[in-house]
Amino acid sequence: MSKIGHGYGSEWHLLRFLGYHRDILTTEIALACGANSAKVMDFGFAPNAKILFDDVEAKRVDFISIPEVQAGWKKYWPATGTPPTWDAVGNLEYAHGTELMMIEAKAHVGELNSSCGAKNPASLRTIKSAFASTAKVLTNGGNVTPAWMDEYYQLANRLAVLNFLTNVCQPPVPARLVLVYFYGQRGGNMNGRNCPQDQVQWKNVLSTMYKALDIDERSTLWKRVHNVFVDAHPKH
Repeated sequence: MSKIGHGYGSEWHLLRFLGYHRDILTTEIALACGANSAKVMDFGFAPNAKILFDDVEAKRVDFISIPEVQAGWKKYWPATGTPPTWDAVGNLEYAHGTELMMIEAKAHVGELNSSCGAKNPASLRTIKSAFASTAKVLTNGGNVTPAWMDEYYQLANRLAVLNFLTNVCQPPVPARLVLVYFYGQRGGNMNGRNCPQDQVQWKNVLSTMYKALDIDERSTLWKRVHNVFVDAHPKH
């Protein structure tokens, strides 16, 4: 987890809702995913005396104890470098059973942008292979666009994890990617950040991102991606 902003940013709002308004958040998530209920798992504690943002957030697919999944992941993604990390993980309950959910939260537009920092040639090849596998089942053209590596790398690698769990690893793990977008930040452009004030503003920005990634919103994999829009400061 990155350094938490005081009163703004996705980490702030997510921790605030998990601490004070968990029922509101999990109800919104369950509705967006068509589930009966949603439950967020606890993270581990930090192995040292540092506070809060050094507590152990979920990384890679470490929260899945199936040996075959862990073995497959080692082939699918580099062991070195900065791995995909999650703002929260949990479970969704359906009539047919339980599915895993992996949560990413955003509260301002700048949080969408990132690029791949890998320098090792072998790591780059592995990442590009994972992206190619994902793009084949997720994009209109079946290929990776430049935005996967250079503009929206964070979402791209989260999508690659979802692809790994549902399409690549054996046994498959029923999983969903839950993207939480907070809107209505008081002050709007807090500290120069572009904070959408309603769902429409977020959807306009997201449409641009999906176009750059060439997302096919009709694809089977994309049906396991759920946008959840949460009012950061509701008036009730």
